[in-house]
Amino acid sequence: MKLATTLTILALAFIVTVILAPISIPLLRRLKFGQSIREEGPKSHMKKAGTPTMGGIIFLISILVTTVGVGSFFRFINDTDRSTSISISRIWLNRFIG
Repeated sequence: MKLATTLTILALAFIVTVILAPISIPLLRRLKFGQSIREEGPKSHMKKAGTPTMGGIIFLISILVTTVGVGSFFRFINDTDRSTSISISRIWLNRFIG
């Protein structure tokens, strides 16, 4: 993959993330995907209660959408370019870690 293609994907992923974040965060709060704080912890952590914990899904969706979208535009996702498919798969599978 060429550097220009990579930078295009990076820029578009950033733009998609900036667009998705204001839409997704209120949705995650409404669905109660907030962080719970234990009472034994420091009192300063109590202000974090209710902070959405699934914000990483925004990044995963933006990476997937832009890579597939730009990839189909530049036609670099095919049988000969397995590194892109492997990279997307690894990023997508990392969501199970944290």
